[in-house]
Amino acid sequence: MLARFAPQHPASESPMSLNQVILKNLRIRTLFLAALVAVGATSATPVVQAEKVSNPSWQYTLTQPAEGWQKDGFDDSNWETGTGGFGTNGTPGSRVGTKWDSSEIWLRKTFDVSEVPANAGLLMHHDEDVTVYINSQEVLSLTGWSNKYEVTPLDAKFRSVVKVGMNTMAVHCKQISGGQYIDVHFVDADNPASLPKLKPFAS
Repeated sequence: MLARFAPQHPASESPMSLNQVILKNLRIRTLFLAALVAVGATSATPVVQAEKVSNPSWQYTLTQPAEGWQKDGFDDSNWETGTGGFGTNGTPGSRVGTKWDSSEIWLRKTFDVSEVPANAGLLMHHDEDVTVYINSQEVLSLTGWSNKYEVTPLDAKFRSVVKVGMNTMAVHCKQISGGQYIDVHFVDADNPASLPKLKPFAS
């Protein structure tokens, strides 16, 4: 007849009481629910990406363009095509994609917006005086120069100028003395995208 033996716990362990088991399970469930809430909060607050910041091609001219050059629908097909930014190597904070060393430059590009941000702005580096138009409307004019890219929020009254879908940006920049450079992007001023890596200067 086989002898029956009661199961033994190792000497270093003691059996958990029912209350201890319940408390342990509650702690695990609490931690699991907290993790779900954290993930939900993160996914429920998407970052608005205004213009997809890249090194886009612009249409540009170094000579005075025809009247209405800043208007949406203007025919710029006979302008030159170049990659931003525009300026001279050695200008502080510049990322030169196309050489510009004359006294003035006029630029045009289209950009796609999936959602208009509540705090729309321009990520811009200008040297020197600059005027920016979006969809035929002047939205910003600055004198002087900067030595780095900075975000400038647009006046709230210009938010309605930007639309979901394709938009047109036109820029006029003047060179007075010293270095020169211009590059502009439409961004969410609260969550501006980072500038992409610039291709080697080839102009």
